[in-house]
Amino acid sequence: MPKANAKPLLGAFAILLGGILWVLLRSVFSAQLADAAQRDLWVITELVAVDLKRGAERSGSLRGVEVLRQDAGAHRELVETLRRAGDQKLRTVYFFDRIGRVLSVGTGPTVVATEAAQASQIVREAARSLADPAREPTGVVFEPYLDREEDEVVGVWQWNAAMELGIVAERPYDRFIRPLRWFDGVFIALLFLAALAYGLYMQFDFKALRLAFRKPDLETCGPYQILRLIGEGAMANVYLARHQHLGRVVALKRLKLQSGKDETLERFDREARLASQLHHPNIITVLDHGPVPGGGFYYAMEYIQGLTLTQWVEEHGPVPPGRVIRLLEQICAAVGAMHVKHLLHRDIKPDNVIAYAAHGDYDLVKLLDFGLI
Repeated sequence: MPKANAKPLLGAFAILLGGILWVLLRSVFSAQLADAAQRDLWVITELVAVDLKRGAERSGSLRGVEVLRQDAGAHRELVETLRRAGDQKLRTVYFFDRIGRVLSVGTGPTVVATEAAQASQIVREAARSLADPAREPTGVVFEPYLDREEDEVVGVWQWNAAMELGIVAERPYDRFIRPLRWFDGVFIALLFLAALAYGLYMQFDFKALRLAFRKPDLETCGPYQILRLIGEGAMANVYLARHQHLGRVVALKRLKLQSGKDETLERFDREARLASQLHHPNIITVLDHGPVPGGGFYYAMEYIQGLTLTQWVEEHGPVPPGRVIRLLEQICAAVGAMHVKHLLHRDIKPDNVIAYAAHGDYDLVKLLDFGLI
């Protein structure tokens, strides 16, 4: 029986492992981004709170709205902090009262109060929290919501009970999420490269590729020029070769020199002579045989480009029953032709049956390696 193909299982395991790794890394990275963004916004709210307190001390009033109504010179530290916070639109800072009205301050003394119903999501949530004495007077909203300009933002808020004033610091959601999108893009690119590599791994026969780049241990054998090694066994190697005069490409089987004992040579010669008597469309045709100068023996066979049944199952999975019947009919025909010659194959197995296509016909079979050595 051919061994089970582990490639699909390996691919499924790699995909599962990659997915788990992506989820874990993305969670960690997202948490770090959120933590860094929150710290940045909290720093801004703390700076604004300090500037408000200074303005309150100068004015003698602790009420935040009254501090905001002072002229620009009276709260220039606050105005400068807000200007720095708004550089390149990375952050937006504004204020709200207990009932949820938004109070906007610019570089002048103007305070604009909106209706509570028109407030942003973060201000509405802050107003609900302030209505519950058991809840903390701070909050974070890092699920994107729309600000007054209909842009998606994330933000933090805190309430200054002494001044009866709330502070909101926001930043664009796009700026917050951009590094995470870069992370996803890099991971998707790596996943694509991994899928491409796995596809190549599934499609290519790396053993054949290794043999193709392996330098042959000889350049000629009889009248044949050796092109490359295409198969390797315990007692013999198989080469792709070309007849130097006829130009015909063949599969050349050569006994290994270390196997060159008299008994082995006799059996190899017998295999070649017996196989050359067989002429059947489902049996590999032996074209030539002879000794090798310096010791050894070879025989040349027709070269068939195809897959052994073992390779077929490994690369494409189980063979459908209808195709199995067609293959078995041809194998039985080949065995029957051998029995007519009073010959036994002695080594019929998936590795010794090659399937191929020719002249538009598929699922053709050749029986090879007669097991006489």
